[in-house]
Amino acid sequence: MSNPEDMSILYVIETGDEKKGTYLLGYGPSGDLEAAEFFKDIPEKNYSANADIQKLT
Repeated sequence: MSNPEDMSILYVIETGDEKKGTYLLGYGPSGDLEAAEFFKDIPEKNYSANADIQKLT
């Protein structure tokens, strides 16, 4: 069994000037809703070809 408070998503980011970084976003009551909305609003054309792990497996 899993607990939503123990779950998170890792975003791997690359900017237009090729700077790279990561952002770890947690789920549950302590989750950052503003950050979740920010990532949700990124246009799909900006996703990496490897963005969906389900398509890779």
